[in-house]
Amino acid sequence: MSVLKNKRGLLLTVAAALFVIVIFGILLVRLEQSREQGESTVYRVRCDELNSFLDDITKDLGRATSISSTRALIFAIGTVVTNGTPLSDAAKDLNELTLNASFKGNLAPDLQNQTLKNWTVKITNLAVQRDFTTNLDVSLMEMDSVPHTSWEYWARVRINNLTIRDNLGYCSFNGALPRGKKWVNANVSIRGYEDPLYVLRTNGYTTRGVIRDNVSVGNHSNTVYINTDIVQKLYHPSQDGPSFFERLENKLGSPVDSARHNYYLNKTQQAFADEGININTSNITIGLETFVDVNEMQTFIPQEIQSEIIKVNQTVVDHLFFGPALQGKKVVNVSNSYSWFRIDTPTHKDFYNLSDNQLYE
Repeated sequence: MSVLKNKRGLLLTVAAALFVIVIFGILLVRLEQSREQGESTVYRVRCDELNSFLDDITKDLGRATSISSTRALIFAIGTVVTNGTPLSDAAKDLNELTLNASFKGNLAPDLQNQTLKNWTVKITNLAVQRDFTTNLDVSLMEMDSVPHTSWEYWARVRINNLTIRDNLGYCSFNGALPRGKKWVNANVSIRGYEDPLYVLRTNGYTTRGVIRDNVSVGNHSNTVYINTDIVQKLYHPSQDGPSFFERLENKLGSPVDSARHNYYLNKTQQAFADEGININTSNITIGLETFVDVNEMQTFIPQEIQSEIIKVNQTVVDHLFFGPALQGKKVVNVSNSYSWFRIDTPTHKDFYNLSDNQLYE
C-alpha cells in the first residue's frame, strides 16, 4: 500500500512538472512572438518615417531651388546690365550661382542669406531631431539650368549618393533624390525682368522688361495688335529668336548665332527626354522677340554712335535689327504712325500672318 502511494505521488509530481514546463514553454513562445511583433511594428513605423522624410526633402528641395535660382537670375541680370559685359555661359553661371551662391568662383554676398548650402544644414538638423543620421551636404548636389519655354527655365537639381540611416538600426536609404526620376524641376519665370540683350546692344542707353503679348502672333494681321506691341513693348515667343540664356550672352539666335541657339535647343530636348517626353527640336520654342523702338533709340542714344546701332530701313524684329543689315518693308496702318517700322519678308511677314497687300516700300 505504501509503495502504491509513493508511485502515485511520483506520477503526480512528474505530471505537475510537465505541466509547468508546457506552460512555461507556451509563455516563452508568446513572449517571443510579442517581442517579434513589437520589433516588426517599430520597423514599419521607422521605415514609414524615413520614407515620409525623403518625400518631404524632395518637395522642399524644389521650393528651396526655386528661391535660390530666382535670386541667382536677378544677380546674373544685374551683373550683365551693370557691367555691360555678357555672360560667357549663362547655364553654367546660373548653376554656380544657384548651387554655391558664387560667381566665377567668388562668393556673391547678396546671395548668402538663403542658399542651398543653408538648406542642407536645415535638413540635417531636422534629420537629427527625427533620430536619423545623414551625409547630406551641398557637395552631393548637382544643378542643370536649361530653358523650358520662351518664358521660363528649369533649374534642375538632384542629390547624388545620399545616405540617411535610422539611429535605431531598423532601416536606411542609400541613393539619389528624387526617387523614380532624374531631377527635381524648379520653374523660374523670366517675365518682368530686364532684357539684357536690349541693354547690351544699345550700350545701356535704352532698356525694357520682358512683358508677354497674350495675343497670338497669327492674329497680328489685324495691325491694331502690332501698334499695341510697339506702345506696350511686348514680347512674342519665337523659334529662331534667342532664349533668355542667349540674351544674357549677347547672342542673337538663329541664323546669326545658330550654333549657340542649337546648343540650348538640344539641352531643352534632353531635359524633356529626362521627363519621359520625346520631342523634336523643331517643335521646341525657347526664344523670344520684340519690336525695337527706333524713335526711343534716336532720343536716348548719343548721335555720334547712333549709326553703329541704328540701321536704316532695317526690320525692327530685335534679334534681326541688332544683327547684320536685313532690309524690311513698311506695314499698312503701322508705318504711317511709326515711319521707322519695317518687317522682313517672307520670314516675319508670314510669322505675323501679314499679307503682301499689307506691305509696301
